[in-house]
Order: sequence, then structure tokens, then C-alpha cells
Amino acid sequence: MGRQGYTMGVLGLRADTAGPGGDEMAQYTMSYQCGHTEGVQLYGPAKDREWRLKAARERECKDCARKSHEGDNTEAAVLSRVEGLPRLVGTPSQVSYAESVRRTKIAELDALMAQVAAAPQAQEEPSLLRLYGKLADLVRRQPEARYWLDGRNSSAQYLLQQANKGLGR
Repeated sequence: MGRQGYTMGVLGLRADTAGPGGDEMAQYTMSYQCGHTEGVQLYGPAKDREWRLKAARERECKDCARKSHEGDNTEAAVLSRVEGLPRLVGTPSQVSYAESVRRTKIAELDALMAQVAAAPQAQEEPSLLRLYGKLADLVRRQPEARYWLDGRNSSAQYLLQQANKGLGR
């Protein structure tokens, strides 16, 4: 079964029993970059537990991270309204997160469009540039939050290709 408990005051650690495979479990007080602390129970080898503690010091706690993301999402929503983009449709949490994703993807689209405009083929065939512009506009005007969330890891070029397929080309 489990081993007897022991205490190490230096790390604020209390190992109670051996976990699966003989790994220890321990109570730690995690200190985050934001200054908040949280008591957690960590399992696994000591080196893995120490790594998790070190990683926590380099990031914000969950509450602070959530507040930070909410602020970013609100700012993205305001910018979308200013630019005349459609309101996103979905659950409140989907819409909130999708606003930031949409801002990121639109910035990627703008960079791609600048590359296309600078390409020699676009100078020779203006219709190519117009097609890319129409596709980019279709992507920008996509009102479904789910679309942006599903495409958050997709390239701008892939989003344009999918828009082109939607046009039946």
C-alpha cells in the first residue's frame, strides 16, 4: 500500500503516500507571477513536481488569466464594431473567445493579402487580386463564432481556400 507520511518544511511539502508506480504525491503552495498563491496536490516524480512549481511562477493564476483574456476579448469586440464587422453568433463564451481569434485571423489575412498584392502574378492578372479580395471579405464577414473557433489553428491561406470551395469554384 502507501508509505508513511513525512514533512519537509523547506519546500512547503507534505508527501502522504506513494502514488501509482511508486511516485510520490505532495501538497504544495504554488506562487504565480501575479502574486497569488494556491494550495495544490501534485503527483509524480519530484523533478516533475518541481518543474510544475517553476512553471507556475512564470504565469498568472487562473483567475487573473481569465480576467486578462476577458479584457482582450472585449477590446477585440470593440475593434470589430468600429470596423463594421458583423456581430458574432454563438454562446456568450464562444462569442467572447471568437472575437480575439477573429482579430488574429484578420491580421493574418491582411498580411497574406499584402503578399498577394506584391506578387508579380497579381500585377499581371488583376482578376486574381480581385478574387483574393472577395474571398478575404467573405472570411472577414463570417458571423458564426464556431467558424472562428474551429479555424483558430488554420492558416489564412486555408481559410481562403475553404471560402473558395464555398463559392463552388
